[in-house]
Amino acid sequence: MTQLGAYRYNNSDFPFSYLLLIYAIPDLKLSLTENVLTGTLPTELGNMADLNALEIHSNFLSQTIPTEIGNMKNLTLLDVTGNMLSGGVPPQVCQLRQGSLKALSVDCAWRLTCPESCCTLCL
Repeated sequence: MTQLGAYRYNNSDFPFSYLLLIYAIPDLKLSLTENVLTGTLPTELGNMADLNALEIHSNFLSQTIPTEIGNMKNLTLLDVTGNMLSGGVPPQVCQLRQGSLKALSVDCAWRLTCPESCCTLCL
């Protein structure tokens, strides 16, 4: 597995658009943990179909989890804990649990809801 990470980037203007340039790397793990990222998760992340793991916990991301994350058919791990996400985990993302997605961690104590059959860790 190839791992790409940015640790403590400490910039609210993280260049998510640059990530789209590497979307075709097979078996890629992307870790953007503790980077003080703000704003929303870009819908374009759904274009990274070969992404194996997305760890984006411990930031300040808000709004909702994009439904386009459900396009990431090779995703085995999604961790969005430690953010300020709200709404519900989209059904498209929950459907990944029937395939490759083995671990889905979210903050249910905040304002995010997740069906029991969908989330593996609901903090």
